[in-house]
Amino acid sequence: MAPGVDPLRVTPPETLKEILMSAMVGIVSADAERRVVFANEEASRLTGRAVDELVGQDIARALGTENALGLWEWTSRERAGIGRIVHLLRADGSGYPARIWTRGDRGDDRPITVSFVDITSEMNKAEALHRSEERFRRLAGHAPIGIFSREDDQTYFNSEAIAILGPEASAPDGDWFHRVHPDDRERARQKHALAMSSGTTYHEVLRLRAADGTTRMVKIHETPLIDEHGAVAGMVGTAIDVTEPHRYQLQTEALRRVATAAADDRTEPTAIFALVAEEVAKLLDSDGAAVARVFEEGAELVGQWVRREELRVEPGDTIPTVGEGATARAIRGGMPARSESGSRVSIAAPIWVHGALWGVVGAVTLDQPGLSADAEHRLGAFAQLLEATIASAESREQLEFRADRDHLTGLWNHRHFHERLRVEIARAHRTAQPLSLVLVDLDRFKQVNDVHGHQAGDDVLKEAAARLLENARTGDVVARVGGEELAWLLPD
Repeated sequence: MAPGVDPLRVTPPETLKEILMSAMVGIVSADAERRVVFANEEASRLTGRAVDELVGQDIARALGTENALGLWEWTSRERAGIGRIVHLLRADGSGYPARIWTRGDRGDDRPITVSFVDITSEMNKAEALHRSEERFRRLAGHAPIGIFSREDDQTYFNSEAIAILGPEASAPDGDWFHRVHPDDRERARQKHALAMSSGTTYHEVLRLRAADGTTRMVKIHETPLIDEHGAVAGMVGTAIDVTEPHRYQLQTEALRRVATAAADDRTEPTAIFALVAEEVAKLLDSDGAAVARVFEEGAELVGQWVRREELRVEPGDTIPTVGEGATARAIRGGMPARSESGSRVSIAAPIWVHGALWGVVGAVTLDQPGLSADAEHRLGAFAQLLEATIASAESREQLEFRADRDHLTGLWNHRHFHERLRVEIARAHRTAQPLSLVLVDLDRFKQVNDVHGHQAGDDVLKEAAARLLENARTGDVVARVGGEELAWLLPD
């Protein structure tokens, strides 16, 4: 042993030596001249050299490292308990990663004790964990559903989650609840807060407004992350766009309700058309919807449903069929159309029955964000499925139409005229618009019948009716209210 070396510092007492010899950590001690003065059995196993072979060797050669000077440098800078990771060589030339701890006085001329362990298994586990995390990120990144997690300041959102919930949701303090439909938002916040406070799973189907303005149905599933103290440390969840299957289900249910109503002989055609309008409005989340019958002289409202009263119009009112409105363009082009004016958005789609244009169905919203970008295409698809139902209602309406018509002249009869008269009088009072009524009584009609016969009288009535119809406007009501008495109702 070199002169001046304290044997208590470099060579442990026998009792301590026995403990150190059996330690599960490799331990070597070197004097100021860097020669090993002590090595335990674990050091022998790790280095592949016998204890007697290690003692007396240069510590760098004994450990299998070329950086002997670094051992003393690390002693002066090392933080307790952390150690350093180095690569060491065994006697057979094989290498292994090791974590080493150095203890001793500062300076490179002082004795030193080095503890070290083989961390191959630890490194392999860390590498395996890293590969596993990388595989998860790759799988999650390409998953067809949104996957997200939030724990402390760490967040993860895959591309699908960002697409569904919005890029702002992936920020550490991000919030996607502002995208939730106002009718669903408070319920969603309350359920999320309950899950976070109680550590329970939360799942819900919500309406979310996407970046393109469309409304998407999203199934949210969140599970709390519980820490070692039993407290909620974060949340992991999934977001699945279920818009298409949800729409299909809603559309199927809507068609079923309409078909059931049409199959019931007690249901008036006007009630069927009103139900169609209601189902359309609810499917598209619009402020109102309507069904109009197309005739040569224009389109007449036959059914409507409104969420906002300012959209309500009277049955029988005419719908513009010229211009650039959605209804006019749908009739002209025979395909779904959209028109926008400020915050008002209107869409319309033609209804075909037996290959001929029967009418149109339309929807409207008054406020932003309005109808979704694909709303007219969805409306068109729904209109195509209405053909059988409309044909059934049309057949029934034709029977009622004939019941409301004078069989000789084709004009409205006495009963229908008085029904429309009551409606138009009420509308004129409400809107402060003028209402005119022309009563026509054919002079000497009895004489025509007596002299020329009833066939001639019938021809006179039909000719008088035809001349009135030629001059009537769309929305006017021309009726035969008596034997030779005709009435002409002119709203506005």
